[in-house]
Amino acid sequence: MNNEKWNEICFLLSENVKKDISENSFEQNVIQALRVLDWKQFSGDYEIRPSYQIGAANRITPDFVIKSSDNHKLFVIEIKQPNIPLTSTF
Repeated sequence: MNNEKWNEICFLLSENVKKDISENSFEQNVIQALRVLDWKQFSGDYEIRPSYQIGAANRITPDFVIKSSDNHKLFVIEIKQPNIPLTSTF
């Protein structure tokens, strides 16, 4: 990744983020950062809030699931409001 892309991602996810931003608003910043990486929802590069069955009665719904070009799930992005301290429960 080149420095310009990295700097833009840092700007979108840190430097330009208001302290009291909501999780929903911050999600838009994450979507912009994904676009900087040339990942687009319409291209199938990621899914927003897909739901997965876990066992007989439970489901999980991650915020984003990033996928490979051959549609394999690569990793999850779970968004939290930036001003909330992260703990291991998150």
